[in-house]
Amino acid sequence: TARENIDSDPQADSLLGLMRAWRGCFGDKWQSPGDALQAAHDAMEPTAEALRNAIEAFEDDRQINAQRFGRLLQKHRDEPIDGLRIVASRDLRTGNFRYAVLPLKEATRAREAEEMDELLR
Repeated sequence: TARENIDSDPQADSLLGLMRAWRGCFGDKWQSPGDALQAAHDAMEPTAEALRNAIEAFEDDRQINAQRFGRLLQKHRDEPIDGLRIVASRDLRTGNFRYAVLPLKEATRAREAEEMDELLR
């Protein structure tokens, strides 16, 4: 089941920490990976520090840059953890992704809207 997959995922706690920190920093606002990293590293507020620490939990021998952070978000998008989900939306003009961390019901609506946009292209 999905719960068993999450429970057996060694990164699940780090991912939940990242999702909560993202919500603390940005609420329902959509961000590009680069903008989110910039906010985490530049701001001095406790919410930015929490996001910075949550991102650093995913670093191995290399610092996370915007491209690696985007891949991380993309890898874990639509995984429900503790009532939250990372959702993605592609900018039709640039082709770049923006992300948000939303409660499951809002994330489902956002995902349905994204699927409808893809059908209309």
